[in-house]
Amino acid sequence: MYNYPVLLTGWKEIANYLHCGVRTAQRWEHGGLPIERPIPGRRSHVVADSEQLDVWLHYSVDWRGNRSDFLSHVQRARKLRAEVRKARKTLREKMAALSREMATVVAAAQRLQRDHRNARIKKAAG
Repeated sequence: MYNYPVLLTGWKEIANYLHCGVRTAQRWEHGGLPIERPIPGRRSHVVADSEQLDVWLHYSVDWRGNRSDFLSHVQRARKLRAEVRKARKTLREKMAALSREMATVVAAAQRLQRDHRNARIKKAAG
């Protein structure tokens, strides 16, 4: 890092200033790295102001620090989703068992009604 603003030209100079590889600096462009392209186009020449890069690095580090909170929330959400899936599976199994029990109870009740009706008919006939 320089004590005075420097205009950096090309990916190699920008990467050296940022102490990273050229490909990394190019990837960071998509993350908001403040570079300019005097001639529009994806493969055109790039320039960057060292002061803007310093500011971007400062806030980028803050964002990465806050990202650990974000990642912990993502991990917690994944864990909760797994727990919900397991709970849903258990609930479906219990509902299926309850449905089978209810079918058995309904069948038994129908048998009792039929037997009671047949007993009344026999009593009335005999």
